[in-house]
Amino acid sequence: MQEKALPFHTEEETAAMDSHVLANLPTSEHPYLAELTADHVLQPDYDYDYDYEVTFDLDLDRDRDRDLKGLERIRGNATDE
Repeated sequence: MQEKALPFHTEEETAAMDSHVLANLPTSEHPYLAELTADHVLQPDYDYDYDYEVTFDLDLDRDRDRDLKGLERIRGNATDE
């Protein structure tokens, strides 16, 4: 939903916006963000959708595991792992 609201849609428009943002990023204040952007996000083969899906799946798995452990504790079946 957030990606669809962005004011650019093509790879060319995205690259222009990325370059603008990176040029105005205070790298001394955000060195890791600048490094991630330059070395990863601005690379031609970067796929935001793929990274989002993988991260989202990991989050869902973590939440499911946490919920199952909580349910086991409530039921008195908890194991210490």
